Amino acid sequence: MIGLLVTLAWIAALIGVALLLFGIKGAVHMFTFATEQGPIGIALYAVCWIFLLPVMLTASVIVGCIVCWVDDRIARQKAINDAWREALYAPSDTWARFRSLSVEEEDRRYEKHRQRLVAKAQERGEHDDL
Repeated sequence: MIGLLVTLAWIAALIGVALLLFGIKGAVHMFTFATEQGPIGIALYAVCWIFLLPVMLTASVIVGCIVCWVDDRIARQKAINDAWREALYAPSDTWARFRSLSVEEEDRRYEKHRQRLVAKAQERGEHDDL
């Protein structure tokens, strides 16, 4: 029975710490938003904390949860995008060889085409400097 109470106490402590951290993060986020509004925003923020303490505590925890969730979501999406970028754009040996052969082939074709143009232009007496 005592082991169960100790376990429940630890769970309650962890939940309390999580709520405290979410509350602090939410309060900082709301303060940042209030400072962007100027002196009136800061004054309203302070007045709300004084007169609407339970509402501000609840709002801070909710905003903190949302901000943490959004930050985590952004970090996960960035990791996924980086993994896809590496998979798609990092050249493997085969792809590098294929790409280099294609570039060399393209250069040869361009040079042949340019030589034909130069030969035609010289036959007509035009643009000897191609």
